Amino acid sequence: MKPQSLNGEQLVSLQEVPDYLPTRRGKKVHITTIYRWVLKGVRGKVLESALLGGIRYTSLEALQRFLGTTTTNVQESHRKAQIDVILSNRGLTMP
Repeated sequence: MKPQSLNGEQLVSLQEVPDYLPTRRGKKVHITTIYRWVLKGVRGKVLESALLGGIRYTSLEALQRFLGTTTTNVQESHRKAQIDVILSNRGLTMP
């Protein structure tokens, strides 16, 4: 029997995660990408997961937190790079 929730969060197996993500060029996110998010993470953030009965699960809420954090970091890094270029073009530098 598949667990439905843990601590109020809706569990999904890692195999199911691609079904909850948007496709890219008509293709789903590959399962190895999901495992990489769990094991290595992205920009220092890992996707929370738990091993229950030999099956690794995450929650939809954990997926949302992970995607929100990694997306925010990319946007902030991109904005900082833009500001650095503008300052450099004006002969100013940040310490």
